[in-house]
Amino acid sequence: MRFISFFAAPLVIIMLASCASRVLPPRLTSEESVRLSELPLPYTVGVEPFMYPVYSDKLNQALQDAGIFSRVAPLSDFKSPPDFIATVEKTVYGNAVIPVVLFASAGVIPLVTEEDHGLIFSLAPSSRRRDKVIIDASYSGNSTLGWAALAVNAAPDYTFSDPDQSERFRRMLGYRTLIVLRPKR
Repeated sequence: MRFISFFAAPLVIIMLASCASRVLPPRLTSEESVRLSELPLPYTVGVEPFMYPVYSDKLNQALQDAGIFSRVAPLSDFKSPPDFIATVEKTVYGNAVIPVVLFASAGVIPLVTEEDHGLIFSLAPSSRRRDKVIIDASYSGNSTLGWAALAVNAAPDYTFSDPDQSERFRRMLGYRTLIVLRPKR
């Protein structure tokens, strides 16, 4: 029995301390939401590999999930050049923290930290790579670790899961891409 409690106690502490809450992207206004009816755009997009493949893979998946273009795939999947080439311009990621107090308190004392989420990438016509446009689909907000995250997650602007996988993020990504490629006249 002591053997089980020896391993169970640290596991429970880690589970309790790892409760997390992350902020969702801002909601689109009703006017911004109306613009989403213009999607999908009739373009093909090839995603250029990045030196850290996790970022170009994330960009590829996010563009596919958002349904912004008629086709999105890794650049190597295209037999003829796509209409646009998407390139990761800046890596966006959370903060590296060592939650000593959080673990020591078994998650009772929360850790709140500001984190960045989203994507910053460029789109360039295949034939004119220098004519690229930057699309900033990133945002910042507080993330909470510990028991307090359970209460924070009850608020509509927070999630337990990855906010970049949320419908709100897909809508924000679609809108921010749309306004760069087709500005309102």
